[in-house]
Amino acid sequence: MNFMLDCYGCPNKYFCMKGCRAAQFEDSTESLLPILNICKIQNIILITLIEEYHKLNLFNFYFS
Repeated sequence: MNFMLDCYGCPNKYFCMKGCRAAQFEDSTESLLPILNICKIQNIILITLIEEYHKLNLFNFYFS
């Protein structure tokens, strides 16, 4: 249940692979609870990719 509450408002929920169940269990003894540091890293990666795509004008290329 905690997993759903943590991921519900996440901007990356459609791009996220929901993590490694074994690593999540080792971190918090709950296999469905995401590791927040990993979520932060994934958020940084996504924001960086979007910024670089804008700089390269790829969105206009793909959507035109």
